[in-house]
Amino acid sequence: MEGKTQEAAAAKAGMSVRSARKWQNGPLPSQAKSEHWWRTRPDPFDGVWEDETPPLLRNDPTGKLKATTIIDWLADQHPGRFSASQLRTLQRRLQDWRALHGPDREVYFPQEHPLGREAQFDFTHCGELRVTVAGQPHTHLLFQLILSHSGWRYAEVVASETFLALQQGLQAALWTLGGVPEVVRSDNTSAATHELRNSRGRALNDNYAALLDHYGLRSTRINPGQSHENGVAEHAHYRLKDAIDQALMLRGSRDFDTVDDYADFVRQMVERRNRLVEGKLEQEMACLRSLPPAPVPEYANYQSNPRCAGGAPSR
Repeated sequence: MEGKTQEAAAAKAGMSVRSARKWQNGPLPSQAKSEHWWRTRPDPFDGVWEDETPPLLRNDPTGKLKATTIIDWLADQHPGRFSASQLRTLQRRLQDWRALHGPDREVYFPQEHPLGREAQFDFTHCGELRVTVAGQPHTHLLFQLILSHSGWRYAEVVASETFLALQQGLQAALWTLGGVPEVVRSDNTSAATHELRNSRGRALNDNYAALLDHYGLRSTRINPGQSHENGVAEHAHYRLKDAIDQALMLRGSRDFDTVDDYADFVRQMVERRNRLVEGKLEQEMACLRSLPPAPVPEYANYQSNPRCAGGAPSR
């Protein structure tokens, strides 16, 4: 210490004069510390890992073989040597081996979502929530639309994945939001697309294309089987259903008197999630386009050819 004798500095630092002299003239303690490279305890997999485990892993190109399965197998091969206490060590060994010798993994680059450009929508089944209405199992889906930049969402309970459910959900989302993005992204749901016989591709259904035209929306769709391309919606499904599940646990019951009661419960969960992104939504609202004067009327067309019991057309 500047201005102090070596004895005074040593006393101030709580060390002996000899130690103070040593650190003053030599390297600091952090610089003098040697690297710790040796094992402090015996390797429980010594003589086993190199010879017996790699063949098991090489025969598992999918990487689904679990450490618990391998530790059980080793315990059978070497009675009395292995137990569950070595599981964490084996899990680290598996992770290191697969990083060095396992199959190459597909790399996903994070997507950029400019303000006001895109919304994603999707349907998701909710059987894992185990919701009942008046004591009876309530089979249902959630329609959910999410702004890709801010994370604002709209969700509603629907009975099935139909165009009418899509139309109602999409329009309700846009009018609740109060604006329109440039693009709406989805998977190849049959509610919006149909298969082309010759090209084996898919095209927009006429009624869905007309709905998009009404709002000046462009459509983008993911490649078949590539759900990560609709990652915003997929992640939003997981987050919302997890929040609903947690809230049901706190509620103490998964039963509701009516479907409307359950729909109100879901709406409260959505509002709670949206409060977390109010700041980002405020920025994005300035980049959204205006709504049209009115929504598209929501109804379903049914074609029928009524006949009487004898088979002749009824009059």
